Amino acid sequence: DTLPEDARKRYRRCAVLSTCCGCVGEQLIDTNSILILYLTTLGAGASLSVFSTSLSVLAYALFLIPCAGISDRLGLKRSAFHACAVAFCAFFLMAVSPAILPARYAGYAVIGGCFLYGITRPLYLSTWYPFLDNFLTNGDRANFFGKMRFTYMLVNVCAVFLIGRLMGYWAKPPLWLFQIIFAVGGFLQLMRFYYMNKFPLSPEQLDTTRKKFEIKGPLQISCKNTPLVGLSLCLCLM
Repeated sequence: DTLPEDARKRYRRCAVLSTCCGCVGEQLIDTNSILILYLTTLGAGASLSVFSTSLSVLAYALFLIPCAGISDRLGLKRSAFHACAVAFCAFFLMAVSPAILPARYAGYAVIGGCFLYGITRPLYLSTWYPFLDNFLTNGDRANFFGKMRFTYMLVNVCAVFLIGRLMGYWAKPPLWLFQIIFAVGGFLQLMRFYYMNKFPLSPEQLDTTRKKFEIKGPLQISCKNTPLVGLSLCLCLM
């Protein structure tokens, strides 16, 4: 409530830039096609390649609630830093594994890096919305999320198009091209935190005292939120 409008505008811009940096790496994993092509080039089997597409969703299901507790204990900025730093390491592992490991093991290392990155995503997500609450007013939210999501979807489309055009120069894309793509995706994870680090924190979030992590109370609040429960059931059925 005390932030002037020019500061809110600056923080909203940082949030959009942070999302655009992070979404490229997410697209490399979630689109599946680029990751599967990479694993196929490494000689991985079809079952292993397809299995890689489920790792991020599996990580969300297993780790989202524990990661919320971790971000409560570490604080938002430390949690975001650890999430982005480990995500960088995961992409770096995926990029360099063909150069440091025999071909028969490189595919497994890429899968390991993919799962490591998947674990960082719920930790990052547990910090994202509490960050935004510090500078978004209720009146800003719909307009901000609309513009932000349109922008990062446009970035995703452009990134996949450019990668596709690059790969189209060869009948079989070379291994080094995949390595460069995943290395760039890792570097952008660090840029994601660079912009997140500019966000303001409320006095409560600056409190470094350890907090007791509770699940029951917040879960009851969520279950009483009828629109949220309805949306969750709809997504589950879909």
